[in-house]
Amino acid sequence: MEADFYLKVTIDAGFGFQSFSFRDFGFWNARAWNVGPSITLPIFQDGRLTGQLELKKSAQRDAAIGYRKTFLSAWKDVDDALTAYSTDQARRDELSAQVETNRRAYVLAGEQYRHGMTNFLDVLDAERRVLRSETDFTDMTSTVSGDLVRLYLSLGGGWESVFPAGRRG
Repeated sequence: MEADFYLKVTIDAGFGFQSFSFRDFGFWNARAWNVGPSITLPIFQDGRLTGQLELKKSAQRDAAIGYRKTFLSAWKDVDDALTAYSTDQARRDELSAQVETNRRAYVLAGEQYRHGMTNFLDVLDAERRVLRSETDFTDMTSTVSGDLVRLYLSLGGGWESVFPAGRRG
């Protein structure tokens, strides 16, 4: 755009046929050559050229701002997805340990009942805690899987590594 402010010199050449009569048009003596320079000097266009240059610079600034906003939004999406995935993964690990603890407590309650040390209500309560913790663990596993999908989406795809060829979900 700044180049429009400077002098332009071009050299053009042309070849063609020229004749006053249509029947002489195809003959070799009807040929015509045209060679000559062309000079363009933007003397009376300064205001228009300056306005166009400022418009182009403004459009470039707008595009840079739009790019930055898009980049920051994508960065936030990735950061949020990573945070959710790591937080939920840690919670899932805690629930896994809780499931194992509740299973041991259930086995212990069953042993105590068989030896007459407790009533059957304690065994049922232990079984309820096992089932509740397994349900929580399963729900959190589903949440972690969704977090992983959101992470892949925020990074721009990558589905081939999640679902190998021939094993689509």
